[in-house]
Amino acid sequence: MTILEFPCCYPLRIIGFMDKDLPSRVSSIIEQHAPSFTSSSMEIRESRNSRFMSVRVSLQAQSASQVESICEDLLADRLVKLVI
Repeated sequence: MTILEFPCCYPLRIIGFMDKDLPSRVSSIIEQHAPSFTSSSMEIRESRNSRFMSVRVSLQAQSASQVESICEDLLADRLVKLVI
């Protein structure tokens, strides 16, 4: 079992419904918890059938509780299906 040492660079992959607003909503949620986050680190990909999109980000996480809060808020968004 690997234990993370914080602060660290923490990658997240957010999968949601295809919607032009998904990246900005993801960015807004993350910025609430990590003000230093910039959307320039986002990588966006569409699924083969264009039904879903994936948003990959890297953020400078300060604690495990911060990451948990971000994931909870992302999952509460109606466009988000999964956070990895």
